[in-house]
Amino acid sequence: MGVNLRKGQIRVLLALIVLTTLSCLFIENEYREESSYQAIEEENLNFTILIQEGASKRAGVRSSLIYYILDDFEKRHNCKVNLSIREDELERWQELMKGEVNALIINGQEDTVPASFQESVVSTIAINENEDLFVLPRESYTLMQSLNFWISYYKQTSEYKRLSRRYKGTTKGFAPAISPYDPIIRKYSKELGWDWRLLAALIYTESKFQGGVSSSRGAIGLMQIKEHIAKEFGIDDIYEPENNIKAGVLYIKRLMKMYRRMGVDSTNVVPITLAAYNCGEGRMEDCMNVARTEGKDPLVWENIKEIIPLMSGKEFSRREDVKLGAFRGKETILHVEKIFEKFEAYKVTVRE
Repeated sequence: MGVNLRKGQIRVLLALIVLTTLSCLFIENEYREESSYQAIEEENLNFTILIQEGASKRAGVRSSLIYYILDDFEKRHNCKVNLSIREDELERWQELMKGEVNALIINGQEDTVPASFQESVVSTIAINENEDLFVLPRESYTLMQSLNFWISYYKQTSEYKRLSRRYKGTTKGFAPAISPYDPIIRKYSKELGWDWRLLAALIYTESKFQGGVSSSRGAIGLMQIKEHIAKEFGIDDIYEPENNIKAGVLYIKRLMKMYRRMGVDSTNVVPITLAAYNCGEGRMEDCMNVARTEGKDPLVWENIKEIIPLMSGKEFSRREDVKLGAFRGKETILHVEKIFEKFEAYKVTVRE
């Protein structure tokens, strides 16, 4: 059976064919660009944002924008980015040259490289419209090239354009918000007596504010809470954001109350609680028992941090003061540090 097409229909058909071909070429080109990234060899990258003395509040949104850009960088390259905010002092540049940080992030319009370091460093292209850029030791030329390659690609993406629109014209104040769940986080942080930005930092570290995520161990939602724990507080649907946050907060509240009864002071109760929230209260009990056996005060977080790396050995599966066996707890220590690092960033980027 034949099909008769009019000239107008033929033109429409040809136009559709052309558009489809162009779309395929665009997608193929975008894929090629994305897949041709220069690999980032380092698994951990330490970056420091420099701010001028007394300018922490004015630098708020600037720092927040950089955090979100580097969060996308971290996801893309499957590496861990440790980002800190420090005042621009000579000590920061010395840390860079000693290799204690991989790069400093300065503003190309407002900041200057100290004269004594100008011959020893290189810089990337600007990472945003505010002219923020990375400064690296000259011997880190390969990392600089990789960063330049990624920045050039990233600035063409929808993610970057969305962030630019969100922060455009607001770089001299505070970030407008941390997440869509800010009102809920503010509400339940009062249950703990916490600065709401600390709870937000915990949620970000647990789930990056993705409500539908779940882990292989059965942790669910924003606060990566387990269903059986939520049910202890009479909460069933932990896929609902407010229920999830409420369950997580009630569990944290119970942990804090338990550690306070043991004699943990106000300085140590939060980091110990955050660690227990990550690894489980049974693991934390083992850590405290080992600390006590080793002659250290088990109620001090720094002492527990020293003990945790030692507990990965097989001999700990046979010790009488350990109930759950050997513990590879490096992840827990990093988790707690990441929460406090994010909290410090929120304190200078988001209003209390």
